[in-house]
Amino acid sequence: MMLKHACVLILLVGAMTRPAIAQLSGSDAGAIANYEDQLARQIRGAAESVLPSIVTIEVVGVLQAAAEVQQDAPTSGVLLSRDGHVLTSSQVLRGNAASILVVLTDGQRAAATIVARDEHRDLVLLQFDPSSIQNNQRLQPINLFDVSSDALGDAGVQAGDLTVGQTMIAVARYGRDGVPLVSSGILSAVDRLDGIALQTDARVSPAFYGGPLIDLRGRFVGVLIPATGGNEDPTAWYDSGIAFAIPAETISKNWTRLRDGETIRRGLVGFVVGDRDPYAPGTSISAVRKRSPAEESGLAVGDELIAVGGRPVARRQDVKLALGRFDAGDVVDIEFQRDEQTRSIEVTLAESIPPLQPTRLGIVVTSTESEIQVTGTIANLPAESKLLVGDVIRRIDDSDVSGVDALRKQLWTHDPAEPLLLTIDRAGVSESIEIVPQLIDGPIDPLTAQSQRLELSTSKIADDELAQISWQVESFRLTDVENPAALLHPKVQDDNEVDDPRSLGLLTIVLPPGKRDPSEFLQDWIDVARRAGVVVLAIASSSEGRWKPAEIDSIGKLAAAATRSSNVDSAAVVVAGPSVVSGESEPGPADSVAIAASLASNGIFSGLAIHPSSRPPAVRLSSESDLMMLRVLVRLGNNDMLPSWSGTLRQLGFPIQTQSSVTKRELLDWTMSLLVL
Repeated sequence: MMLKHACVLILLVGAMTRPAIAQLSGSDAGAIANYEDQLARQIRGAAESVLPSIVTIEVVGVLQAAAEVQQDAPTSGVLLSRDGHVLTSSQVLRGNAASILVVLTDGQRAAATIVARDEHRDLVLLQFDPSSIQNNQRLQPINLFDVSSDALGDAGVQAGDLTVGQTMIAVARYGRDGVPLVSSGILSAVDRLDGIALQTDARVSPAFYGGPLIDLRGRFVGVLIPATGGNEDPTAWYDSGIAFAIPAETISKNWTRLRDGETIRRGLVGFVVGDRDPYAPGTSISAVRKRSPAEESGLAVGDELIAVGGRPVARRQDVKLALGRFDAGDVVDIEFQRDEQTRSIEVTLAESIPPLQPTRLGIVVTSTESEIQVTGTIANLPAESKLLVGDVIRRIDDSDVSGVDALRKQLWTHDPAEPLLLTIDRAGVSESIEIVPQLIDGPIDPLTAQSQRLELSTSKIADDELAQISWQVESFRLTDVENPAALLHPKVQDDNEVDDPRSLGLLTIVLPPGKRDPSEFLQDWIDVARRAGVVVLAIASSSEGRWKPAEIDSIGKLAAAATRSSNVDSAAVVVAGPSVVSGESEPGPADSVAIAASLASNGIFSGLAIHPSSRPPAVRLSSESDLMMLRVLVRLGNNDMLPSWSGTLRQLGFPIQTQSSVTKRELLDWTMSLLVL
């Protein structure tokens, strides 16, 4: 079968073009030209070998918001069996479709039904009735399975056969005529998207999703899927030189389960691994979820992981990738060290764990290398009158407290129905105190908020000292970020000025596309930010017309840099849409981008402040081992209802606090309240 009207992108050594080849000596130019021609023929031949197994998927009757019915743009699928099984991307299921049609290579159309979904990997298995089409004996499944035995065939590429840097080919069909599409690149990475996907730099459009990724020999490597990276549109990475595919080996492993109609979900274990930096050495468990497989198997805070699923682990990122391969119901071997003894257990992963309900005691603390000391308690919260200034916290329940971050994680994962047993040192005497913590979720108590302000804000600084502290607005740039930004922070001091002695918070405001001058925007914040002790970072879009998905990562980079450059406590870093402040602009793209940045920042942000009418984006969240400790503030008027997406955030363990009106000062005070444990 010959390729017609195909789009073929060919990877050349050194990106050598024909004009450049002509400048070489005759023998060198001839050799490179010959290589180019051979590579083009090889790509064409490999693509032709799998085209008979590629179908087009049409989704008809998708109900739109305006109550109109339309046909979605077609995508691709891979024929897996002569019984009419087709594997494709779950992108085809975004809408409520009236019908799904499989368009075969000869143009015949057949109605398909959903057999099963792999929710972990964004795949769906469809099936059509082969007897409903002519010449059904000519169906050619992809050469991965031995159809008679359902076993992995010789043509399927297994993980051990893949080498980063080898040529990859993406193949698809487009439109009602099934025009072939071909794009080539290299295998640029494995174990992407938390360990489930391969990455290639072949440039793909949404029509490729559900189509195969193959090697130069035409062997099936995987199925192409879209990936959400904090983007409103899950297809927004297309044509960006980044494409992802679920490996053929994984598809083979799960084939029987999908064919039998089983829904596959990500497996959850229920522990949290230590350091905030995912690449820092260390795999100590810092928290264990209640009623989780980890708790049931006997894992405990302080256990040091050695290997997960047979893979050695040395840092949190290793744990994430090792666990990411497994599904709910899988049994995983976990090797760990406790009390200098190496132990091994088997854990059966769950498809769900009861949602977190983060709690707090109502204390402010300082930390040294050796101890955590209480420096204040908040009125109307559980620790009032039970803990005193100067108390040193040693243990929670049966676990030592190694630092403020570990204490925060233990409170975040604690079962609110159970009291906490704290072991403290008070005036040199060890005592045990039982406290029932309070849920963070819910309306903000004005009295408690006022108490927090007194404990965290300017009461720690004399008025005359505060008057001598200068803050300034400066342009804030990073070499790899195009977005204009400005930072409002304490002025660099000279001999005649006073340093700001406070631990500061950081509020990051994502500006609407029409606001092009972050420095001008911050002028109205100078005095209120100085009094609250919160650095303010304002970020504009790189172009006047819109925020682009690729800029979401830039927000996190700028916030991380601002945190490092000022005296900011990393536990009080908030991102906000401008509409959360009463009287400001209506919700728009900037608010959606703020939500995306908070969820895709890998722990940079500890707070999100948002208007209830903001539209949430599609985001692939991090692994559970990361434990996103994100608190959400929603400005909720007296007659407003919480948005529908708030339930999803609570399911993810993000407490939602509400307030009827939010001034600049109240937003800054809420930022500082994130320091209260």
